[in-house]
Amino acid sequence: MKILLQVITICLSFTLARAQLTLLNSEMLPFGAVMTEKSVMDLSVIDTTIQGTGVTWNFSTLTNNTSVSDLVVTIVNPVATPYAASFPNSNYGYKEVKGTTTNYRYFSLTSTKMERVGSYVSNVNSYNDPQVEYVFPLAYGTVNNDTWDNTNSSTGGNYNLKCIGTGTLKLPGGSYNALMVRVHCIESFLDFYVYFWYSSDNGAILLTNIKGDGLFVGNSATYLSSLTIDIKENNFITDLSYNNPVENNLNLSFQTADNGIYNYTVINSLGQKVNEGNSEIVAQNTNTLDIDFSSYPAGIYFFSIRSEKSDQADKTIRIIKK
Repeated sequence: MKILLQVITICLSFTLARAQLTLLNSEMLPFGAVMTEKSVMDLSVIDTTIQGTGVTWNFSTLTNNTSVSDLVVTIVNPVATPYAASFPNSNYGYKEVKGTTTNYRYFSLTSTKMERVGSYVSNVNSYNDPQVEYVFPLAYGTVNNDTWDNTNSSTGGNYNLKCIGTGTLKLPGGSYNALMVRVHCIESFLDFYVYFWYSSDNGAILLTNIKGDGLFVGNSATYLSSLTIDIKENNFITDLSYNNPVENNLNLSFQTADNGIYNYTVINSLGQKVNEGNSEIVAQNTNTLDIDFSSYPAGIYFFSIRSEKSDQADKTIRIIKK
């Protein structure tokens, strides 16, 4: 009986370990994914005291404040944005559209963290000390205390986060596996908290609740109303196939709708360009490219190919080097 109980205990511990919600850097939303965030009308529905593991946050009665425009966030490849030259170390970005305003956030995504390296909100803002916003693996109990500084701040600040809850988040649009993260934000005389619920499946921002300081920062919240992960089919580059993960060579085959010279680049997880070249492509034929990855260390890379004729004729894929 004692042996049987030990076996049951070990199996139960293993099951609980496997059930622990965890977010990895390789699971983050791909380029082209779109999050639509709506402003919350009744903030009292959001209960931040529900914490711990295996909990349920039932916020399905949240209502949209229709007087505030939706925030539409598209995951973008920084090299394809207007301000890419200002952020050469960025390999992951947000394009944020709210009403008639478009802003950009630039990040460096690695195996251990996602940190903000810059932004464009009316002007270019560069971080000489990046702000760490995600830590990987992100799971219950994860803690990260970080300082930051940028060209738009005279003092810099702190961005201290802790994952304080895991479980099921119910929103008006559905239920999600979620990680609840509390962030203590400090900048000069500003001192307030923000609560994020991130999807443990893909890092999508499910719910944001700002607990203001009552003076300079007000209370507000936004929730995810729709998430589109399917990337639109490129009309120029089609029938793309490739090996992933890669051990030695990346072998690609594809067709295009237009003849011409196509330039390609390979960027590593630090945003550094490690390879580039070009190839003359024949439309309607199956074209092939072989890129030597044998000298690259293991990790995540981004391969992009673009026509010299049209900015719309581009494609970016994420590659894992073993």
